[in-house]
Amino acid sequence: MYFLLIISVFCRMWCVFALALSLLVFGNVDARGGCRCKGEVLNHEQEYFCNADFVIRVTVLRQKRLNYNRGTKYFVRVTEAFKSNLYKGKETTLITGTAAQCGVVLDGKDFLVTGNIENGRNTLSSCNSWIASWNSLTKLERRTLRTGGYAKTCTNNCDVAVRCSKGNINCCGVSQAPCRGTTCSRIYGRKCGWTSCY
Repeated sequence: MYFLLIISVFCRMWCVFALALSLLVFGNVDARGGCRCKGEVLNHEQEYFCNADFVIRVTVLRQKRLNYNRGTKYFVRVTEAFKSNLYKGKETTLITGTAAQCGVVLDGKDFLVTGNIENGRNTLSSCNSWIASWNSLTKLERRTLRTGGYAKTCTNNCDVAVRCSKGNINCCGVSQAPCRGTTCSRIYGRKCGWTSCY
């Protein structure tokens, strides 16, 4: 009986030690699988659009793991181009890192992707790419993409931010957006505000 008590105490101490050690080692890892974004993480579709080198709707044809666990190369066909030098029907590749490198996973076929061109390659990142299944977009988001609504907002000097300082007429707070797909624009040429949801 005394022996079982010693083993029980020892096991509890070991569990506490293992838990403390794992929190110390892994407690600094975020939900993106260890990814650490540099700078501000984007929060709104308009930010993703304006900060991207390309915004395209793609059909995923196939994928290939890159050597030495450097990520994935997706072979895609562009079905719509909203901001890009790529055109409808063109096949291209998209490069993304591993989860720890802030990579993304294109699980399925039909996606809206925004990304940047780095060293001549089309790259995607969980820090600054808007990745969405095409079917998950709202009607307003699709319409705003197709009519150039997001593109028009990139030059209006309106900022989208998590929080706007009081009295800042050049800012729209993300939490005040009335719906997905609305844009932050100049209202009557004066202050910035969210457009209607219709």
